[in-house]
Amino acid sequence: MSSKKQALLSLASILNPEWDGFSPDTADPLLAAATAVGSYFGISIRPPASWEKQGRTKDPLEAIARASRIRIRRVRLVGSWWKQDGGAILAYTKEKDPIALLPKKGGGYQYYNPVIGVKQSLTPAFAQTLKTNAYTFYPPFPDGKVRAIALVKFALRGRLGDILVLVSAGVLATLAGMVT
Repeated sequence: MSSKKQALLSLASILNPEWDGFSPDTADPLLAAATAVGSYFGISIRPPASWEKQGRTKDPLEAIARASRIRIRRVRLVGSWWKQDGGAILAYTKEKDPIALLPKKGGGYQYYNPVIGVKQSLTPAFAQTLKTNAYTFYPPFPDGKVRAIALVKFALRGRLGDILVLVSAGVLATLAGMVT
């Protein structure tokens, strides 16, 4: 990334606290949105082989998933989906622009639209303008033989907050039982 672009990203992060300085170094909007979603999950997104990028593939997102060795799953954005944490999601606007929907700390989502270079909080009004079908990514298992501890770490990745809530509730329930 050029120093000029890095300076502009640093300035953007000062002026807009929600901006984390993330800007994929690619001109392809789908690859940029996929990279943003992948970075949330700690996944390295790779561009597809050159023959796939030249329009010879029916599904460019599937080509990116194959090149990155990840799985994708189609999800539906219905109801008030943005009120629940569904993880990072790759969605499309009605104009068919790919965008990354990234969970915010404290709840809600922010969106990153690489076509127009915007990253800001998701509003219910904007959420209603998105296409219903979207995609989430699944990281692969580590290479080699998968041991039980690696499987547990894999399953609990990104769930520290949930674990802390469960442990806290258990401690409080135990203390309440001791008092009464």
